[in-house]
Amino acid sequence: MKTIELLLPHRHPFLMVESIVGYTGSAAPILIAERHIRPSESVFSSVESPSHWPSVYIIEGLAQCCILLTLIWACERKREADGLGAENVSDLFTNTEAVDNDYTLTQFLEILSDKTVNDVSRNGMLASVDVEIVSNVQAGKLLQYKVELTRVFGRFVSFVVKAFVEGQTVAHGTMVGAQLENII
Repeated sequence: MKTIELLLPHRHPFLMVESIVGYTGSAAPILIAERHIRPSESVFSSVESPSHWPSVYIIEGLAQCCILLTLIWACERKREADGLGAENVSDLFTNTEAVDNDYTLTQFLEILSDKTVNDVSRNGMLASVDVEIVSNVQAGKLLQYKVELTRVFGRFVSFVVKAFVEGQTVAHGTMVGAQLENII
């Protein structure tokens, strides 16, 4: 099973993120992820198929990235609060090859079994979306996502989001997620 599938409840064809390629933790953490848009995608296979990747899929991919960012960030905060250190947490999520060795796999599974991880990834919902689609994404392109956590206020988390192809912005805006319980 892929790392992303361990982190998100979504499955094909609704899993819109293939890999996490970057993460920067801080007061304003940032996650960068991507998804290849293949000509063989089921959305392109019907007679009346669109000529481009549907906009709602771009927005869903950005929302899934917000979940991933919140998950990694909350996990780091929890491990720091427990005195365990967070220096390797983002490496475990971004480096899927690292999960292959036994020690790292044990650490990874320990993190995934944590209640914080399960609450963040399974007990939230999108509360607000203000995203503008400014360009279409054609089949055969690499769609990249960048999400930045900008504020946590109680059970709400706000993000600045952006999607781009070959360095050109295809979507940008803000999203707000809501948790059923406080994040940390």
